[in-house]
Amino acid sequence: MKNYLTDPLTDDEKSEIAGIIWMVVRNCRYKFFNQKENSLELIENLDITYNDIYSFDHLDFGDYRDHLCPLTESEKTDIVNKLNTLMDDLTLFELKRALTFNEKLVFFFSFMENYKNKTIQFLLSVDRKTIYNRQQTIKAKIDFFREVF
Repeated sequence: MKNYLTDPLTDDEKSEIAGIIWMVVRNCRYKFFNQKENSLELIENLDITYNDIYSFDHLDFGDYRDHLCPLTESEKTDIVNKLNTLMDDLTLFELKRALTFNEKLVFFFSFMENYKNKTIQFLLSVDRKTIYNRQQTIKAKIDFFREVF
């Protein structure tokens, strides 16, 4: 039996311990990320006027996964125009002005329609990193507006 307090570690033992540490770090980050994504934030003292009987029937978004081919520019423009109308109806003027055209598309597909990133990537003809960056930018802008208002 080796006394680990007095004897130095061999290279194999060092690499095995480092592997265990990195595995624990990776698992903790994964658990933290899932916990952060699944947590519900309560917003207190938020005064938003709303109508309890509001209907979204006049907005026909459709399901763009049916034909699953990249969207044309006219389809993208239609989606953004409908989203702008919805934001006007919900009095989200500042968010509407803050989001760019492409961010509004990602906002619509990922946060409203709950499409997976792979589907969004295919519909918008962009790579995965672009979708991730736009989602992070959208979240940052929303967090900024939560702090300000």
